[in-house]
Amino acid sequence: MRTFGALVVLLMLGGCGGSTPAADSPADESKSTAEADEQEGASDATASDSSSDEPAEKAEPAEESAPKKEAKDLLTQEGTSYLYNFAKSEAGEKAKEKCEKASGDDAEKNAKCMSKASKGVKPQGFKFERDKESEDGWLFVRFEINGNRPVETNRIKAEFVDDTGTKVTIKTQGPDKGRGGKGVPASFEIEVPDDYTLIINEPARGKSVYEPKLGLFDEEKR
Repeated sequence: MRTFGALVVLLMLGGCGGSTPAADSPADESKSTAEADEQEGASDATASDSSSDEPAEKAEPAEESAPKKEAKDLLTQEGTSYLYNFAKSEAGEKAKEKCEKASGDDAEKNAKCMSKASKGVKPQGFKFERDKESEDGWLFVRFEINGNRPVETNRIKAEFVDDTGTKVTIKTQGPDKGRGGKGVPASFEIEVPDDYTLIINEPARGKSVYEPKLGLFDEEKR
């Protein structure tokens, strides 16, 4: 009986031990982690390859450049005349040099000298206006100002050629229908360094600077 009881106890202990799973060793856990990392890396590589196979997007076409602005557009603005600026012109620069030399360091004497020089030049200017006798024609009109009233001295047909945007050649033709004054050259250039400055190199007085003036002839139209 004592031997039989010992055998029963041994059998029970053996059954309990067989039902408990063995714990994973540290080596097994490391191997599983490495395999998972390899699978994740392979997935990333596949995704990268597939994205590189996609065609590159076409570059958007460059915006079209704005049309070139012509000097004619500025010169023929409706209601705009261009007045002679004595101080900025060659005649004014020469007068300034002469007056500074004559007056020395006397500011008052210099101011009187310049005032006298500028009064010797009549206020004057020019404009372009539509030629009613021609669909696309223009007239070059030069004038002097008596009091507040502009008086035309030249009125002649004009054509714009070789317009670069900063310089244009004016060719005149036909009879001058103005009220007198110096004749207008058959061809001359107008420089347009900016929207507020025009330069004409005139044979009689060299560089002449003109600046825009709006509404000068409005009174005559009323």
